[in-house]
Amino acid sequence: MGDNDLAHVSGGILWTHPRHPRAGQPTRPRAPGWPPSLDPRIRHLETLMRRDLHRPLRLGEFAADMQISISRLSHLFHTQTGVSPRHYLKSARLRQAREFLEESSLSVKEVAARVGLDSSRFIKEFRETYGVTPAQHRRLMRLRDLAGAQSAPAPETGRA
Repeated sequence: MGDNDLAHVSGGILWTHPRHPRAGQPTRPRAPGWPPSLDPRIRHLETLMRRDLHRPLRLGEFAADMQISISRLSHLFHTQTGVSPRHYLKSARLRQAREFLEESSLSVKEVAARVGLDSSRFIKEFRETYGVTPAQHRRLMRLRDLAGAQSAPAPETGRA
């Protein structure tokens, strides 16, 4: 986007200055994955953040590699994705942690370490995001799976 096209996207509506000719027009919904217009530097940063969830956010290092300032990188990231790099990383960590809790037998402490958080902070952020602690989430998912298995019809044997 150019300087004249800067806008705030809210609820799929492009909000700009009232004199801007595109004010109020719907924006294209962001498809799963990346839209073709996403800056390749931001796409690369998203990939690195998801790949290295256990590592601290290194915006200074990324900005230096891209030869831009940290504030410019943060602004560009927010403009392209709708969230700050820190919020993006937090969300990615919590989504991955939820998958670990649902699909593995790792302890809560091990899950926290794999996504780069200490266990007390992880529990607090997980509860704030999902409304339950990680241990409660795991128990609820196991109960759901058990209930689904019990209500599923018995497999057919193929005999008459």
